[in-house]
Amino acid sequence: MVVFALLAMATIRDTVAVSALTACVFLFGPPIGALVDRQRPEVWMLVAALPIADLVSLGALQRCWDDRRGRR
Repeated sequence: MVVFALLAMATIRDTVAVSALTACVFLFGPPIGALVDRQRPEVWMLVAALPIADLVSLGALQRCWDDRRGRR
């Protein structure tokens, strides 16, 4: 959970947004962990990996779009 807070601080400059994201992780992390422990972890890994892959690919596409338009 600490890694998420450090990642949020490194990528987001708004302190209120970092605090809100960190609070959500600490609030929803333990119940989600308990749910994953009771069911098949492979399914939950897939459920978690798909949105992460979507966000990473959208970020890469936006970066390519900005580079093509001359923005940095």
